[in-house]
Amino acid sequence: MNSKSIYILIFLSTLSMFISSCSDPSYLDVGDVEDVKDECYDDRYDDREDVLDDIVGCWQLIYIDCGFCIPFGEVEADLDLRDDGTGRLEYSERLESGNIEENVDFNWDIVESVDIFGSSTWLLYTEPFHFTLQQEIFCPQYMYFDNTPVDGIQVIFERE
Repeated sequence: MNSKSIYILIFLSTLSMFISSCSDPSYLDVGDVEDVKDECYDDRYDDREDVLDDIVGCWQLIYIDCGFCIPFGEVEADLDLRDDGTGRLEYSERLESGNIEENVDFNWDIVESVDIFGSSTWLLYTEPFHFTLQQEIFCPQYMYFDNTPVDGIQVIFERE
């Protein structure tokens, strides 16, 4: 192989890395996750009516992680919550072994949940259930669920 071919290959491989990184979903950096969660928690809605008034709209998955779960592939998810209590989740995950594509139409409501310590929070309840939809903290720009303290899943959506 001559030097011109090597330079072309280096250029093309560098270009492909740049293009692929630009087309990835706008995931949060791990260092920003706690900042977003803290900001949202401080600005969270405490009243069910406030959650209901503000949750309608389009949301995009910006972070997903799991404790002892099987690692996720490249995940993209868009969520549309409508004011008539219906919604649609468009979920895709690219894995080495194949792709997962799910479009889930569901009914939703905000329900109260009380933990074993007596603290209450509001949960996004959907029928049918999907693991990315178990949101429990709602604020104007984000909603999230974090079960990583018990090695579960952590999911953050941002308003589009």
